[in-house]
Amino acid sequence: MDASLTVWYCDHCGKRIENVKSGYVVWMPTGVDEDNGFQIIHVGQCDDNSRDKSSALEDFLGENGLAYLTSFLSAEPLFGGKNSMNITDFNEFIDFFRPEVLKSMIEKYGNS
Repeated sequence: MDASLTVWYCDHCGKRIENVKSGYVVWMPTGVDEDNGFQIIHVGQCDDNSRDKSSALEDFLGENGLAYLTSFLSAEPLFGGKNSMNITDFNEFIDFFRPEVLKSMIEKYGNS
């Protein structure tokens, strides 16, 4: 069994992503300033180019990653007053967001 919050699985092939640098997050716009369909995939081999937006998995890790994740909810500070992203499916976004939040909290406060 994998240690919680230390292993990612590809949403395309279902196999483990062994190294954070081997993972990519993809999503797609569903309308003007609306994003959904967040998936974690293997870089290159599992990218079927069906998603218009992407970022390296490591961009979502640590304190900077938390800031990046929360920018999807309110991007004004990062994009000069214009909220350029709007999550259309909050349950899906939280399913993607939650593991990173938990991991960061465990790293910061321990798992007591």
